[in-house]
Amino acid sequence: MNHAKWVVMPGALPRSRSGTYLHAMNIRTGFLRFFLCLGLAAANALPQAAAAPSLDEISSYLESLKYLRSGLVQVNPDGTRREGTLYVHRPGRMRLEYSRPKADVVIAGGGQISLIEAGSKVLRQYPLRSSPLALFLAAELDLEAELGASSLIRGDERTMIVATDPERPGLGTLELQFINEPLRLHGWTVTDAYGRRTRVVLVNLEVGVRPEARLFNVQFELAGRNGN
Repeated sequence: MNHAKWVVMPGALPRSRSGTYLHAMNIRTGFLRFFLCLGLAAANALPQAAAAPSLDEISSYLESLKYLRSGLVQVNPDGTRREGTLYVHRPGRMRLEYSRPKADVVIAGGGQISLIEAGSKVLRQYPLRSSPLALFLAAELDLEAELGASSLIRGDERTMIVATDPERPGLGTLELQFINEPLRLHGWTVTDAYGRRTRVVLVNLEVGVRPEARLFNVQFELAGRNGN
């Protein structure tokens, strides 16, 4: 009696009285289930991307940043870099203190932005509301109502808000950048009315330490520089 030799090919399994077909199918199904389980386990083991924050969550986070101190790296429109320290006392007060050799200081307070250049007694001032940074320093933030969801750009690891003043769009644009998990301010980019972009990246951000009041006092700063 001749015995047939079956070659098992995927999708073309022969039938026989001995149950070879059913046996092969059971083996094949078992392997499929085994590898499917492995695949599901591997997928569950992979780190899940953090959910991007909503505008409402970012509003609440920014309002919680009453006191802030951070190192910074600034990239100017011409590509040059400057380093310094940022101090924030919300609402309305901020100080950018640049490192030497050109130790300029920018102070926001009393509704004004004051620029004090290193080695100079000249003080230049501008209304705070003329700067996109006024949004960041506002007492109350409702980004959902003010900006709308179209201003939120979500990514797996970072989220960005693009903000302009709807009443004065020619003043420029503020882009606030955040790390998603945990939610943390990473920096910002200011684009002025002429399209020049200045980027600030925060380094070693510290939250909750109250800066000294003198840091936001323009007259105190000028007196110290004049040796008084």
